[in-house]
Amino acid sequence: MNHVPEDRQARAARAAVFALLWFIASFYFLGDLGKWTDDWMFHVRDPATGGFHWRDLFTLDPWNAGFWRPFHIHAAIALRTLLWSHDGAIHLILALLHGLNAWLLWSVLRRLCASPQAPAIGALLFLVYPAGHEAIFWLSTIGTTVGVSWFLFCTLAAQRFAAHEITRRGLLLHLPLLFTLAWWYEQPAAAAPAIALAYLACAPAATPMPKRLGAAAAIAAGALIAGILYAGLLMATISPQARGGTQTIIKSNEFVPQLELIFTQAWRKVSLANFAAGALKEGWWAVRSRPIEAVVVAVYLVVAFYAFGRWWMRSTNACAPDAPAIYSACSPTPFQRLCGLGFGLCIFAASMVPAVAVHNQWFASRLAYLPMLGLFVALAVALDIPFAAPWAQSHRTLGRAWRGVCLGVLLPALACGAIMLVGVQSAWHKRSAFDNRIAGSLR
Repeated sequence: MNHVPEDRQARAARAAVFALLWFIASFYFLGDLGKWTDDWMFHVRDPATGGFHWRDLFTLDPWNAGFWRPFHIHAAIALRTLLWSHDGAIHLILALLHGLNAWLLWSVLRRLCASPQAPAIGALLFLVYPAGHEAIFWLSTIGTTVGVSWFLFCTLAAQRFAAHEITRRGLLLHLPLLFTLAWWYEQPAAAAPAIALAYLACAPAATPMPKRLGAAAAIAAGALIAGILYAGLLMATISPQARGGTQTIIKSNEFVPQLELIFTQAWRKVSLANFAAGALKEGWWAVRSRPIEAVVVAVYLVVAFYAFGRWWMRSTNACAPDAPAIYSACSPTPFQRLCGLGFGLCIFAASMVPAVAVHNQWFASRLAYLPMLGLFVALAVALDIPFAAPWAQSHRTLGRAWRGVCLGVLLPALACGAIMLVGVQSAWHKRSAFDNRIAGSLR
């Protein structure tokens, strides 16, 4: 399912909404969030002199865990050490990574969907949904955001290969990303075999089925081999002390209770239980406490929402009668729809495996980042069915009514999600200011 370039006004409308929502949700406090928990230990500076040795950035093994997330560990240590006095720069990097992931998700969804609205729903909701907020604001979770970026780059490569936009050699160039996903974080590596479903969802129906299935099997096998190699390296290098710690692999008789515990906690994170009301209240207080900035951002957001709404109501699918040639892709086949839906659901289920498999693992907010991406992929693919249906495209009154109702639900949801993430930023900002006051009183 390929697409042709859209007109400049459509791209500008989407880019404006994306940029404003990204700023509000990820960087409203300009990175003034301070340090938190592990940030104080993820550095190699001498407390007395403030200096450090460059070799320590790449050799320190704080938990004697051997080959455990090596890219994540050393990236976090290097950033915190080099930017120790520049917390704003670190939070800008994390916010940009989150924005990159939302943009990559939009690109992936545009190849899974026939309508232009469905990819926008999935990507923008992922951009502002606060369930995985730790991955957006906490340096110690940088492995999650970078790992998801690499996962999405690999997915795009598989989709482009399916559409014959790159050769097999071009696909093989992405193997280093696939084989090092777990070096950042285990969740993207666990979900990597699902990339095979994204390939099947984008492979042309004219391609013989045995050829499609063979290529998908090769992609899934490569992801599984990468995960097995990582697990072998980890078990061969981890210290006995770390192997015998509290967070070890569960036993067989613990699987069902651990599964129930993790999915209960995951549902509470995904549904924002005991979170949404407090985050909205704190976010609204933070917005009112900065009235000038709030008015300026609100004016820009209203203008951007208006342009976005005009694009939303006018954009149609190229398969519909007399529709403008925005997308050259016609409606996916039922098999492609099923593969696209399975891709999202498999991301959600597979990314739970690292949490379920570890004893005493608490389902923290950062663990919800990739599962939420999977749910929004499935949601976008499911909503694409009515958006791309002939009645929604060809019937002027009914089609516009359907798009209008969806737009009326989407825009308030985006605003609420952004305000909740402002509330999270405000809470982090207050905690950092409180910590600094306490530290100042002890000097």
